[in-house]
Amino acid sequence: MIHQEEAITYLEKMQQGVTKGEWIIWGIHFEEEGFVGSICLWNLSEEKSTADIGYELLPAFQGRGIMSEAIPLVIQYGFQEMNLSRIDAEVHPQNIPSISLLDKYGFAVSEERPHSLENPMPIYTLSR
Repeated sequence: MIHQEEAITYLEKMQQGVTKGEWIIWGIHFEEEGFVGSICLWNLSEEKSTADIGYELLPAFQGRGIMSEAIPLVIQYGFQEMNLSRIDAEVHPQNIPSISLLDKYGFAVSEERPHSLENPMPIYTLSR
């Protein structure tokens, strides 16, 4: 369970990033449950016209198709509204549900970023 102090700290950090133009974040909220997660475009690069997509849901809401609805909307926003040429996603190789979700929307492994010497992280890319 998220404590109020943790939620406030998280929201303040997110607001600072939005203000600085470092990312765009959307909260996912349901009337009865309240805040259940977020999805964002971050690591924005106007020079390269790229961004990374990131998303997270509270564990009780995972596996319900919520991100299957959110991801295409964020991809559309990135390509159409922001005129991005590429969206990347860094995913832990054992996060099979997230990898399957990215595969569903056309992302494919393009490179690996060193997360640690023993554990590079694959980068999934979707190009316009």
